[in-house]
Amino acid sequence: MPDQELPRRAPLEGVLVEGRHAAAPPDAPVVITERRGLSLVQVIARHDQEQAVAERLGLDPAPRLASPIAAGTALWLAPGAWMVVAEGLEEGGLQQILLDELQGLAAVVDQSHGRAALRLSGLRARDVLAKGCRLDLHPRVFTPGMCAQSAIAQIGVLLHQIDGSPTYDLYLFAGYALDFLEWLTSSAAEFGYRTEVSPAPAADR
Repeated sequence: MPDQELPRRAPLEGVLVEGRHAAAPPDAPVVITERRGLSLVQVIARHDQEQAVAERLGLDPAPRLASPIAAGTALWLAPGAWMVVAEGLEEGGLQQILLDELQGLAAVVDQSHGRAALRLSGLRARDVLAKGCRLDLHPRVFTPGMCAQSAIAQIGVLLHQIDGSPTYDLYLFAGYALDFLEWLTSSAAEFGYRTEVSPAPAADR
């Protein structure tokens, strides 16, 4: 029987239920959204090629910055290493785009199947994260467009602040998604929260 590629399954499919929780008002101060169907590819520059990779992708190599690039958004992980996130691409499409762009300059590894992505937003989103995050998320210190890796509730998370609302995107290994969601909803219960599912965008490239 020929090998068949398994369809990508959202880590929290069948677990995260849309609705309002903990007596949340219609305009809940915390909103938890599972982002589905994203493409995530890790890029690691080869020795002495960090600047070349940055120039080829058109990104700012400075630490803790999220850079918009043609293929998506590049989140800084470490010197010479980024996680590129995109939506609306066919499976494997982002990896191929980056392989073509960075041939000989970097290792390019698809992480899409192994990661979960959650978006935390609302007036009390920062307060929820503060209960378990080791980063200083004060708005004078951590601002929109910044990203960082940290342990949140003892689980490794790549955190990207999207805007000043505030809105955060959180990326973690899929195997920890259920544990992390349980911590997140427990931490948000004090304020009341709403849960949502972001449907996978249609591939357009």
